[in-house]
Amino acid sequence: MDEHLAVVIWNRAAGGATAGSLKDGDRSLAALLQAHGLIMNGGVLNAVEVMQQEEFRSAVAGYDYFELHGVSHLLRQARALVQRGEEEEIESHEAMFDADYRAIIPDDSALFRLFEERLRARPSDFASV
Repeated sequence: MDEHLAVVIWNRAAGGATAGSLKDGDRSLAALLQAHGLIMNGGVLNAVEVMQQEEFRSAVAGYDYFELHGVSHLLRQARALVQRGEEEEIESHEAMFDADYRAIIPDDSALFRLFEERLRARPSDFASV
């Protein structure tokens, strides 16, 4: 697989491209990267708190698309905790959620490798460049 192609598709998704002739893989990657950016900047709980319902659903679906089901589960747990709104409970779980996320996705390069694997296995899931 051409690494340049992977970088172009990744950058397109990172730029927030989600409409037009894009395909499921593109939309899943864009939603995942949006959530990942929020998590890396403010933590898991902050991310699930600021995401609108549709953004949250898309993010969970994006992680599932890339078979990161542990992250999807983690996000649903965090969202439920935030929705309960018990501040003391939220604060006591914040570090755990962030550590659990980092255990699954230690950095951007881990995500990029997963994306490359999916692109190699299912190139038709992504729009041409």
